Amino acid sequence: MRPQAKQVNKVVWALGMVFCLSALWACSDDESKAPEKDVIEDVGEDTKDIQDEDVSEDTADSADSGDVDEEVSEPPNACIPAGEGPPFKVAERADLRWKRVSALERHLLSGLDLNFSSCSELGFAGICFNLAHKVPLGGNDPVLNAMYRPIAEPGLTSALSFDRVVVALCGARTDEDHQNAIKGQAAKVFTELNFKDASVNPDDPALVDQITILYRRLLARDPLPSESAILLALAEPLDGQPITPREFAKTACFTVATTTEIILN
Repeated sequence: MRPQAKQVNKVVWALGMVFCLSALWACSDDESKAPEKDVIEDVGEDTKDIQDEDVSEDTADSADSGDVDEEVSEPPNACIPAGEGPPFKVAERADLRWKRVSALERHLLSGLDLNFSSCSELGFAGICFNLAHKVPLGGNDPVLNAMYRPIAEPGLTSALSFDRVVVALCGARTDEDHQNAIKGQAAKVFTELNFKDASVNPDDPALVDQITILYRRLLARDPLPSESAILLALAEPLDGQPITPREFAKTACFTVATTTEIILN
């Protein structure tokens, strides 16, 4: 047999197989569709009966429940009339934003009258905001860490980094004012404290003035009476030991500078 004839026979055989498979496929489709139709009709009837029963039961239940008056509690709303809300102050707007590293650095340094090198970490001055705690406080480092975008929200270490920089800055301001007082020079922030005294007196009106200075410098407002009372408690003796002016200055500064009012605005 010639090669051309063999090729023609193969083509004819392949077309025949395709035709047979198509016919079998069509027959199988026709057989499978018929039972599905019956099943759908049966299910439809059952569903119809069930729906009718549910509607009747729901109607009966609604009729019975109409005789009972139940109080429905309204969801909490921040827009409540004055004098009817909780004792704490409700936020006037709900779009609070995280104050990231650059804005936080300017805020704390200006409020405590410090310079860039005042914040030290690991024994190195001036690395708090631009190296050691830059990323947790919302910055990014494309050069050293190949980090081209900052974190979207505060992470697990953001609060720790925030506390660390505040401790360093409050300590630097307290130490500088303490040294100036010993030298007979004027303090820059803790102007109402006498660092030469052995301890502070919780009943001293000068402490209230000093607390007001801290609030005005860091939060740009006067403290509430309840807030002043909290800071005055820091001057109470601890385990029978009096609190020195230097200790009170550091703890009061840390308390005011770590409020959420500073980090969220």
